[in-house]
Amino acid sequence: MKKLVGAAVFASVALVACGSSGPADWKDAKLKTFEGSIKGINFSIELPEGMQGKDDTYAYSFDYRVGGRVYTPDISISPASAKTLEEAVKQDATEAIFDKESHADGYSYAYENSSYKGREDYIVNAVQIIGDKAIKCHARITPMSKGGTTKDRIPLIKKFCASLKIKP
Repeated sequence: MKKLVGAAVFASVALVACGSSGPADWKDAKLKTFEGSIKGINFSIELPEGMQGKDDTYAYSFDYRVGGRVYTPDISISPASAKTLEEAVKQDATEAIFDKESHADGYSYAYENSSYKGREDYIVNAVQIIGDKAIKCHARITPMSKGGTTKDRIPLIKKFCASLKIKP
């Protein structure tokens, strides 16, 4: 009996200590300004605290890290090859593109990741163009926990990408 009660108390403490709600959600985190440079283009972007960046060969990448584990969104900043929404949509022609927007200094769009259809796995692309420089924010979002949803977070990801600014 003592062993059974001890095991129940241990299990209860473990659940409380670990938390049954999962990791802190990035959508609730304060925003922080990150700065970097890729292929000679300096930039700044507002992303949730907890994101960690690294300079790769072809892109400056950010991941959301909590408790030593990596979660999405995965966001990468790189030079953009497509200077118009039409060119970009043509490049991603195999995808079911939705939520397309053009604005004065660029464009954005989203699509479901075709490798994980039906699993709440989405890609958001946004480009800012200043003069002859174009820089792309490419983001992938997936649920933070099994059964979670992400499509409703696309506007928030687009907001992060819209904060991407080319700096002198």
